[in-house]
Amino acid sequence: MGLFTAGPELARFQTVQTDPEYRRRGIAGSLVHYVSRYGFDKLAARTLVMVADPNYFRSTSIGAVGFEPTESQLQ
Repeated sequence: MGLFTAGPELARFQTVQTDPEYRRRGIAGSLVHYVSRYGFDKLAARTLVMVADPNYFRSTSIGAVGFEPTESQLQ
């Protein structure tokens, strides 16, 4: 997992992954929460962005740490 500044007051998550052997243990949610705090407290971000496949988002606990789908991206 990485968190990069993407402009004034904006930070973006990059490559949020959990090894398949360690999934469903709350690890990713805990790390996203911790790194989000870092983004707000140390990077002075006001908005955090995470791009995720809609089906992946619904099947994980990312929403449990406060992320909500707000936009769609097409490729």
